Order: sequence, then structure tokens, then C-alpha cells
Amino acid sequence: MSNSALKVCIASVSPQISTGYGQGTRTLTHMLLDMGYQVCIYSVFGHAEHVSEYVYKDKSVKIYPIRIDGNNRLAGLDIVELKENFDCMVTFFDLFAFQTPQKRYPVLSLVMLDAEPYLSANYNAMKIVDNILAVSKYAEKELNNLRTKEYNGSMIIEDHQLVSYMPLITDENDYYVIDKAKARQTFNNYFGLELKGNLITTVAANLEDGGSERKNLPELLLFWNNWQKVHADDYLYLHTDIGGNTSKGLNINKFLKNMNIPTDRIVFANPLLYKSSEYNVEYMRSVYNASDVMVVPSHSEGFGLPLCEAAMCGTIPVANKFGTGYEVITNCLGQGIECRPSYFCDGAMKSKSYNEDIFGAVEKALNSSISRTARSKVATSYYGVEANKERLRSIIESIKQHPKYITRTVESREKIVKIKDKLYNW
Repeated sequence: MSNSALKVCIASVSPQISTGYGQGTRTLTHMLLDMGYQVCIYSVFGHAEHVSEYVYKDKSVKIYPIRIDGNNRLAGLDIVELKENFDCMVTFFDLFAFQTPQKRYPVLSLVMLDAEPYLSANYNAMKIVDNILAVSKYAEKELNNLRTKEYNGSMIIEDHQLVSYMPLITDENDYYVIDKAKARQTFNNYFGLELKGNLITTVAANLEDGGSERKNLPELLLFWNNWQKVHADDYLYLHTDIGGNTSKGLNINKFLKNMNIPTDRIVFANPLLYKSSEYNVEYMRSVYNASDVMVVPSHSEGFGLPLCEAAMCGTIPVANKFGTGYEVITNCLGQGIECRPSYFCDGAMKSKSYNEDIFGAVEKALNSSISRTARSKVATSYYGVEANKERLRSIIESIKQHPKYITRTVESREKIVKIKDKLYNW
């Protein structure tokens, strides 16, 4: 059977959303289409309640909206299966969102492990996954350790479930080194600035939903308060979904006021433009190239696509020395933040860095002798499209040997087509 006969359903955030999940979906979609596979998308976030199209190189991809049915966030997939008759599903989202029965087709899931141990909220959802795709070597090791452990009377990961390494991918045709002076001029023009010193950038999603604590935003702002006292020409750019006003978590304006932190050299992305995905790849490429450091001092990172994006643009990524995030910045020639790796958060052990730790890491990063071009080349060799194309192809092709794929006979497919023909045009 040729590549064109295989259709992959991606269950993830819409590729039209400019967050890490959305960009990950976008890159995965492009890679699969370029390799000759067919794709449809089940959007679990960032999509209105109607079917729409995503077009790439004259190839059309249908995007189906999530249908919530109690705790089963994949309930609508049954209808999508009838409409699309896909061969396998690749999930790219937090597993605990997928409280769903076993599927008739092979399920592959990109798993982002950001805590020790892996949260038990994911264990039941893990049962539907046939090929667990660990996005880091750190995650691969931890997941394989679960093979020897039981939960509610059964093994967490069964013998028939595969665990493979498959990193999240950043397209080197989107993120690459451009002239820094021109990038800075673009940034200055956009925000009406005259940037003369260093530009320290933080790219972090989901802060409005209470993620400001997990991303360690209070300590980042305290770091900035100390930094700006001795670096009078530097700026801090916060590319997030909060614009300095309100949040379910931290209210930045009140925090800055109470801590007497000046705001004259803190620049916020426009939250309305952020949420409507107006900050496109061209804009982000310019921001990364204009920046000297991209720092995300999170308690944990399941992966951290912005760290890769920044590094491919030559910018130094800075993150806590913990888990997958640290593996990513190490591979991207970044700088680790000293942290306490025994921080209890959300029922698991994560890490905690403080403002003085961030200060020290940023200082070291700015003294790096590695060129932007060299950093971009190394980051691309780990996380670029070309470096991972054959790995992805091998994983997708492996489903042809999976019992679920083999038992989906022509007869069963014909039954699906007959049922599908009776449905309204969904």
C-alpha cells in the first residue's frame, strides 16, 4: 500500500493557533503532507463549532471541531472516522484530556513528560495508546520505567505498547537566522522603541488560565527588577496571552505596583492579537532574531517549542535545569538555570528557580562565545524537519503491521462507507 493510501487524523490544537501546540500541529501536518500522507485534524482547542479547511501547498486538510461528551473529549471522533475513514490517530495534547474507550485504529501519542513521577491522571488515557512517542530521551527513560509498575490492578504500560523517541519538530524553513539589526529595527518600529541594549524575551502560553505560577512569572519579574537596575538600556519583552492587566492567576499590574517594579522597559504583546493568532511565523522569527536571550524559568516544560524556535534563530534559550526542558536547551547550546528539583507542584515533583538564579543564568548566557549561526545549526540538527523526517516516516509506516490496521478489512471499510453515506453532510 502506498503512502497516499494512509490517512492520519491528528487530535490536537488547531494549526491556526500560534501557541506551541498549534505550531506543533502545523509542522506535523506539513511533514505528513510532504511525505505523501493524507491528513485530517480533530481540533481539541482553538476552533469554532464548524468544519473548516486548512490549505498547505494546494493540499486541503479538513479541521473538525471538538465535541464534548461528559469526560470523553474525543467523542466526536467516531463521526470524524465515518467521514474521513482514517487509518490511525496521532494525538498531540495532554493525555488526561482523552478519557475515552479503546479505538478500532492504531493510536499514537506524542507524550510530554514534565514531572516526576508521570502524573497518574494520564494512566487510564494511556491505555488507548498503541505507540507512545516520547518527545525527549528523558521522557523515554521515565516511561519505560513505568513498564514495571502497576496501577489499579494492571500494568501502567502493557507489553504490547511501544515506546519510541520522537521529538517535537520545528521547521527550519520558518525559524532561521536573519540580520539582527534589521530584526531589531522591525521590533523597534512595531513597539515605538529605541532599543540600544539587550532584549530579553519570554514566550509563554496559557498564562491567563493560571499558568503564570507554573511559568514562574513572579520570580521572572523580580529578576527583571534587579536586572534593570544595573542594565539601564535593556528591555524585557513578554510574549504571552496577558497584556499586563488581568489574569485568572497573577495580575501583573498589581504585582508590579506592589513590588515597586518599574514598567517603562517591559513590553507586552497585545493579548487580543495573541489570542486571534495575528502574531504569525514572520513576526516571531523577527522577535527571536532581535532578542539576545529567550528565558522561560518554568517549574517544568513538557518540551518547550519556543526554546527550539529561538535557538534556530540563533538566540540563547534559557530554562531550568530540570527534565525535558533542560535536555532541549542542552541540545540547543542554551543555558540552564540553577534550581531546586524537589519542588512539589500539582501532585508531582517539579523544579523551582528564584530571581537570583535567573539573574545568574542570563548573565552567563550573554557571555556565551557561541555564534548565532552555530547555535542555529546545532538546534536544527536535533529538532529540524529534515533531521527527523525519516524517523517520523518509519513510525507512521509501522502501523501497517499493527493488528488493528490489519483487521480493518475491505469489508469493514465498506460498512463504514455505507454508514457514512447515510449521514448528513456534517
